[in-house]
Amino acid sequence: MQGDVVVGTNEAFEIDLPIPVNVDYQITTYSRHPRHDRAIMSQLLGVKLPIRFGTLELDDNTVRRLDVLDITKRDVTEQSKRLFINAITVRVSSEISQATYKILNKVLEVHIEDPAPERAGGRTMAPVYLGTGEQVLSE
Repeated sequence: MQGDVVVGTNEAFEIDLPIPVNVDYQITTYSRHPRHDRAIMSQLLGVKLPIRFGTLELDDNTVRRLDVLDITKRDVTEQSKRLFINAITVRVSSEISQATYKILNKVLEVHIEDPAPERAGGRTMAPVYLGTGEQVLSE
């Protein structure tokens, strides 16, 4: 019969349940005029990104939860011009299938080459890894 699943004593079946994940995004806005800065922020926080109980409707007819985590103002002055910068961090709940997760490769070895002082990027402290030559970190 079609649609019936018969499981014997030595048989098993596998259900591909999705693994829940959180994906964090940072939205950054730039403006030169304070009125534009306020207009962008009021549009984002008042209409587009609700502070509480936000949702994100996707093309595959699923609805994801959207949470505003942080709002940071980073206004700067460069070349005698003011630049209004806002960074909004949001978190979107999502899922990854177990089949996709199983095909992701795990790093087995990391090769670290001890940097010479001229390639240390201006770092004056001793590096975290000490020694000369190449080091291999294995699992």
